[in-house]
Amino acid sequence: MPGPIGVRKRTIPLWGKALLLFVSLVMAAEAGNLLSVQMTFSTFWPPAGLFLAILLISDRRDWPVLILAAVAANLASDLMNGRALLVTLGFSTANALEAVTGATLVGRLIGHRPKLDSLRQVLAFTTIGAMLAPVVGATAGTAVVMLGVPGANWWTTWPTWWIGDVLGIVLVGSVVLAGIGWWDGYRESARADLRTRLMPFARAVAVAVPFAVLAFVVFGAAGGATSWKFLVTPGYLAAGMLGGPFGASARLLVIAMGAIAGMVRGRPLVGPRFLRGGAQRVPGAGLLRRRRHRDAGAGRSDRREPQERRECRGCC
Repeated sequence: MPGPIGVRKRTIPLWGKALLLFVSLVMAAEAGNLLSVQMTFSTFWPPAGLFLAILLISDRRDWPVLILAAVAANLASDLMNGRALLVTLGFSTANALEAVTGATLVGRLIGHRPKLDSLRQVLAFTTIGAMLAPVVGATAGTAVVMLGVPGANWWTTWPTWWIGDVLGIVLVGSVVLAGIGWWDGYRESARADLRTRLMPFARAVAVAVPFAVLAFVVFGAAGGATSWKFLVTPGYLAAGMLGGPFGASARLLVIAMGAIAGMVRGRPLVGPRFLRGGAQRVPGAGLLRRRRHRDAGAGRSDRREPQERRECRGCC
C-alpha cells in the first residue's frame, strides 16, 4: 500500500513566493496604517508578523530573495504615501533586521516550519519571536526616526514601534504559521476530507464574529471609559478551546480586529501622519509661521501708530 503523501518543501517557485510576499506586505502595510489609533505612528503593524512567519516556513537559501521582496514592499508602500526615501530605507532595514533575528532565534529553538501545536512552540514564538525580536526592530527604527524626524521623542516612539510589532506578530504571524501547519497536516493525511477538517475552523470563526462585533462596540465611542470591555473576555478565553491552533489564532485575530477597528472609529485622529515612513511635513509650514509673525508685528505697529500720532498732535 502506498504510504502517506509527503509534504513538499516548496509548492510554488521562489519568484512566485517573492511576488506573493511583496503584494501581501504592501496590503498588510496599508491595513496597518488604516488600523492605527493615532496618526503619528502605526500602533498595529501586520507586516511584522507576516514577514517573520514567511521566513520561518521558508528555506534559509530563499531568505535573501524574500528579504529583498520585503524591503521592496516596504519602500513601495511608503513611497506611495509620499514619505521620505532615506527614512523609508532606514525603516525597511529595521524591519528586515527584526524579522531575520526573530526567524533565526525561533528556528533554532523549535525548528523549521513550526505549527504552533505545542506549548513549547507557542512559548518560543511569543517570547522570542513576538517580544524579543521587536526590540531589535524598535531600537533600529527609533534611531532612524531620531535622525530623520526633527523633534521626535525616543521614549514615545520606541514603545509605540515595539507594541505595534508585537501585536502584528502575535495576531498575524500566529495565523500564518498555524494555517500553514494545518495545511501541511491535511496534505499528509491521504484520506482526509477537506470539508471535515475545515468544520472546526469554521465553527471557531463563526463564534468569534459576535465577539468581534461586541469588541467593536465596547472599545469604540459607545464603550467610552466604562468597564464594558471585560464583556469580550469570554471570547478570548474560548479562542484557545475551538478549532485547534489554526482556529484559535484566527478567532483571536477576528476579535482583536473588532476591538482595534472600534478604537480607530471612536477616537479622533490627530497629529501629522508619518507612520512607518518619513514625516509628512506641510509644504510652506515654516514660511506660514514666519508670515504670521510678520503679520502680528505689523498689527502691533499699526496699533502703536495712532497713539504716536495722538501724542504728536497733543504736543503740537
